[in-house]
Amino acid sequence: MTENLVLRIERPYSTESEFLQTENWTITKKSVFLIGAQAHPEGTIVRCELALAGGRQLLVAEGAVAKYVQATAERPAGLVVRYRRMTPASSQFVNRALNTREAAEASSPSATEHGPLVGKPEGRDNLGARISAKSPKAAARVQARATPQSNSLRSGREVLSRLSNREHKRIEAPPDRATLLSRLRMRAADHTNQ
Repeated sequence: MTENLVLRIERPYSTESEFLQTENWTITKKSVFLIGAQAHPEGTIVRCELALAGGRQLLVAEGAVAKYVQATAERPAGLVVRYRRMTPASSQFVNRALNTREAAEASSPSATEHGPLVGKPEGRDNLGARISAKSPKAAARVQARATPQSNSLRSGREVLSRLSNREHKRIEAPPDRATLLSRLRMRAADHTNQ
């Protein structure tokens, strides 16, 4: 049995709050962007340890390499690792990072226009499409977070206007309603008797 590759990344901050104020964009719900990590083949199983300058660990997780991101003028190079499992303390840290980012975006609508230095977290481009297939309400929340506040207010008003102006159709009961209801009652009785 082979040992997993261990990636220890130390960031130059003395406290968690300093890290979260500066680099919370590197943490997503499903992955972490490890600044300065060397390239490894996609799918490689790694144990990643993200720590502060003093050695305090922020995140300890096992995951698979999703991709390597080359350095550009706007962002540093690094490795995206998709979580498979993590310690409970790491899970709490990820939640704090997500909450910090959401709070910053809510207080500064222009921050959502420009996005993080590394660009959108992987999968964010079509996140709304994936969520809208599951839940329209969740898609609306994601869309509201992803657009400046004035645009989301305007689009919200437009939606409400369209909904209030459309015709409301009365839904008719099926002609064999009584038969359908009796079948459902019999099924329910059969399941409770088993």
